[in-house]
Amino acid sequence: MTTCQNTLSTLKGKDFLIKAGNGFAGDVTFTTGTDLVGAVDHGLSDGDQIVFATVVTTTSLAIDTVYYVVTATASTFQVALTEGGTPIAIDADGTGTADEYFRALGGIQDGSISFAAEAQEITNSLSNEFREYLDKAGVRSMTVSGSGLAVDDWGSEKLRALLLNNCLWRFQICLFTDGTTVKYWEGCYKLTGQEQGGAYNAAQTFSLTLESSGEFAYNEV
Repeated sequence: MTTCQNTLSTLKGKDFLIKAGNGFAGDVTFTTGTDLVGAVDHGLSDGDQIVFATVVTTTSLAIDTVYYVVTATASTFQVALTEGGTPIAIDADGTGTADEYFRALGGIQDGSISFAAEAQEITNSLSNEFREYLDKAGVRSMTVSGSGLAVDDWGSEKLRALLLNNCLWRFQICLFTDGTTVKYWEGCYKLTGQEQGGAYNAAQTFSLTLESSGEFAYNEV
């Protein structure tokens, strides 16, 4: 799993940060002249952020630098240093790889993370009248819910798209960082509820509920 790229220098107390993955990791090609990055069925959209883990031959792009996707098609896109900015001129044909990048949607200021582990009972006549459960069996699940402040319009648009498309997506729930160690949960989740609100003279707020689908893992990096 990728590390949690926290845009905040500190994240403490009861707040936690929700990040959504860009849905892409894999090999890419760089083409000079057209300044295109090639990746079949990459699924990226204009405004998504991407980070390259390796860059070979091409020198106008750097690893571990956040770029914005522009002019995306089904199998190509260009990258810029700012959202909707001028595409970077690629100086030489090359190849590379990209790791999935997670971008902040917003901070949860009033929320909770709950876990459930389904129990499978195996009590029988040899149980000596005590209830028994099967070890390491049953369904595990995680639910994230709460409300907070959206980081920008991209976060609101991403949540709306996920809900309207009724699809699963990879998220990170960042709990804490002291500038050295970052603690977060990562996995595939379904957005099952979303609300947006805000007063005319206040920041936009949102509420959401995420339900885990498949494996989720706790990380400290």
